[in-house]
Amino acid sequence: MTYQWLRSSRNAIALTTFMLSSAVAAQVPPGQAALDDLQRSAEVFSATLTESLGLNERQGIFSPRNGHVNGRYLARQGMVFEIVMPDPGRSGMIGINLQQLDESLSALSQQLGTMVERGLVHRPDPEAIREAMALSLRSGEVAEFYREKLQDVSALSESVNVERALARASATLQRLQADGVLNSEEMSEAREHLDELQQEALSNLQSLRELQQEIRREGLEAVELPDSAQVESWESALSGMTASLAGVESRAREQLSELQAQQQRLRAQNQQAQQQALASFESRLFETVCDYAAAMRALPDQEYVTLILAGAGRVGDAAEENEALPRDRVHVLTRDAIVQCRQGEMNGQELADSASTYNY
Repeated sequence: MTYQWLRSSRNAIALTTFMLSSAVAAQVPPGQAALDDLQRSAEVFSATLTESLGLNERQGIFSPRNGHVNGRYLARQGMVFEIVMPDPGRSGMIGINLQQLDESLSALSQQLGTMVERGLVHRPDPEAIREAMALSLRSGEVAEFYREKLQDVSALSESVNVERALARASATLQRLQADGVLNSEEMSEAREHLDELQQEALSNLQSLRELQQEIRREGLEAVELPDSAQVESWESALSGMTASLAGVESRAREQLSELQAQQQRLRAQNQQAQQQALASFESRLFETVCDYAAAMRALPDQEYVTLILAGAGRVGDAAEENEALPRDRVHVLTRDAIVQCRQGEMNGQELADSASTYNY
């Protein structure tokens, strides 16, 4: 009886020891040789993804490749593949088109330079500043009258926003041209309309400055108030320029509104195209992972395959304007799902459906 009890106890202890040893062994990471093999498997699978997804192709002899895949193995976590997708300027995928941005900024700089040359954005006049200071030193009823008239003219000059409206319309037009939204006829018509507005604004602003100079110089020499006819002439001219500049500003804002509406439609189309391109790319990605799942047969139990799509986290509404949006899109696949793909029990779409997906 005692012997049987001892024998049973030994068996129980042996079984417990075996189970504890197995648990400890499961927690011990693979040896260096196994780690090297898993890293090589990750590198081989990276090359497979690169080739199958066409990421090693070039648009020209000196052009960069469409993208690349960087794969590595992390102990107790699994295989991680960081995938850089094609640039939109070369193949309609995700990212920032720096060439178009540079062209738009350059065009805007040239446009502002042209506006300075035409007088829409004028430089300070040192002589006018000296005359204004001299007039401010005079006292009496006459000097006060002329100062008030000059303030009326200055108030109009400072209140009109026609220069800003024209500059914004020009910048938007240049961007639409760079993006290829307008054909040559539409571009020519829009540019002609904008030039007409600029010329009209220039003429009115020049007349406004001339009126300002006339009042200022008369104020420096006058010893008595001007007659009623002169005052009426100035007020009539100022009223006419006020109405004319308001009309130019209104038409400039209308054109700006039309151009911005076109730009908004383009942005929506681009966002939709990016989303469709991302969906197509992900579909091909999961099909490829499923088709070549055998390359990851050495992946240990309870570990994962993680696919990181660099930059894809910002694809969507207002992504261009919101820098706070997550940058990358992450798909996490279980080893069981990979095994099912390898055994033909799951296809690419089912693999995609099984993934844990988030943006980071």
